Amino acid sequence: AYQKKVAIAPFDGIFSAHGFVLRPKEDVIDKDFFPFFISSDYFLDKAISISVGSLSPTINWSDLKDVEFELPDITEQKRLANVLWNIEYLDQMIYDVLKKNKKMYNIIYQEIYKSLPNNYENIENLIEVQPKSNIKAGDKVPNGKYKFFTSGENNGLYSKYLLNGEYLILNTGGNMLCQYYNGPFAYSTDALALKVHDKYTKYMYYHLLCNREYYDKKYFRGSGLKHLNKKDFFSSQIKVPDDVTLVKLQNQMSIYIELNKKFEKQKFILKDLKNKILQEELNV
Repeated sequence: AYQKKVAIAPFDGIFSAHGFVLRPKEDVIDKDFFPFFISSDYFLDKAISISVGSLSPTINWSDLKDVEFELPDITEQKRLANVLWNIEYLDQMIYDVLKKNKKMYNIIYQEIYKSLPNNYENIENLIEVQPKSNIKAGDKVPNGKYKFFTSGENNGLYSKYLLNGEYLILNTGGNMLCQYYNGPFAYSTDALALKVHDKYTKYMYYHLLCNREYYDKKYFRGSGLKHLNKKDFFSSQIKVPDDVTLVKLQNQMSIYIELNKKFEKQKFILKDLKNKILQEELNV
């Protein structure tokens, strides 16, 4: 729950032991409002508060089933569900545009990368791994001043920063995810902060971003929650472009990355709107 991952499964299937399958009791909660309630901070924050374990906190149903929540009446739930699903449809439209944009910048990157001469360098020779954090992923604070990176895309805020500057943040558990940030920030125990040598920071970011599936499949291992095999990952090699090609690649990629940021901002606005509606109606 600390990763705040909730999904609707519109099909029959089998789920692992690492989660719950829930259905609404429709005399208590409207089935169309139910997904928004379950994915709300109101529900998930309470679920996280009763979780157990430090490395990968889990929730016991015996504890969760007794937690009480205040809900609007069914009529109000149906009205809210209609508003929230309209926001969701807009969000999906933006997601589709984002997907097409990502496909385009992946094609551009791969074409340029393939054209590079075979001038390979170990990743470990291009980076400096920063000290491991002792902050847990669940320790983020709602009114923190600084960006807080964890092992997922749902980053939060923290009261103090650990590093300040241009860095890449790489998750160590779950799936491959590399994020770029320039400024003061904090990061959790399940994330690595990488200082890339000089001019190669954004190049390394684009490389990991556009080869996410490859690195995920090859270097994230485990039968349950997968973890990054750091030794193999850091000893792997990538091509190092000359300065002219480096500038060309970064200029072309930056156009699509900036466009991506604008779409992501729109998604954030919709998410924030959805959260505010839920907070107001659930009296959070």
